[in-house]
Amino acid sequence: MMKIAVTHNVVVAVTNQVMASPDPKDPMEKAVGGNIMGHGTTHRIWFWRRKGSKRMARVVDSPRLPEAEAWFELGEGGVYDAEPDK
Repeated sequence: MMKIAVTHNVVVAVTNQVMASPDPKDPMEKAVGGNIMGHGTTHRIWFWRRKGSKRMARVVDSPRLPEAEAWFELGEGGVYDAEPDK
């Protein structure tokens, strides 16, 4: 996939399944395949489904971007900015 991205100057999105951690001391979700998928990527962005059509994206690992989050909504007309949940 990296060769395709570089050759054709396109973005490649790779997804990975996550599961809840059974450890009460570490409540974060864990990647099902471990960290292997993340080692082959440049930027890691986690997506969360929130209330209704709201979603949140958080940059969790990137060589050039700071950790940050963005809220958005999915609608019939596309993707829209959204206010964070309170």
